[in-house]
Amino acid sequence: IIGVTTGGALFGVLALRTGLALVTIWALPASSFAGAFAVSFAIYLLAGGGRRESIYLLLLLGLAFNSILGSLISLVLTTTQDFELARQMQFWLLGGLEGRSWEHVGLLAPFTLAGIVFCRLHARNLNVLLLSDDSASSLGLNVERVRLELLAAAAVLAGASVAVSG
Repeated sequence: IIGVTTGGALFGVLALRTGLALVTIWALPASSFAGAFAVSFAIYLLAGGGRRESIYLLLLLGLAFNSILGSLISLVLTTTQDFELARQMQFWLLGGLEGRSWEHVGLLAPFTLAGIVFCRLHARNLNVLLLSDDSASSLGLNVERVRLELLAAAAVLAGASVAVSG
């Protein structure tokens, strides 16, 4: 919803378009991962960090980023002269595990496991955040820090998924 996967997809398509993805097996996943992180933190910073009223702004900015990045992906696809490359980018955008090996699983596993463990350790904080920001703060929770950390964990999980499967 907030453009994380679309950012990863745009950077992945750009890696395919520029030929960077042909350099090494890690170039495409790394590009996608970087795109997911870049978009996540750009949206977070533009929304004003962890301020309470920024949640709605974060969602609106995310939707706007999602639309803009989707348009940029379409622009890259339509301006690609090489039909085979355009087809390859479209198949990658559709997602799938064709051509993936255990090396890709090895690339994905540490990030996925770290993200899952981190989210599990913060499950109690998430429950406290459900009350309200004021209640969470009065219970001693640093709301801004927890939001930033959980956004980073979500970016890791989404980025790793997009990086490997498209």
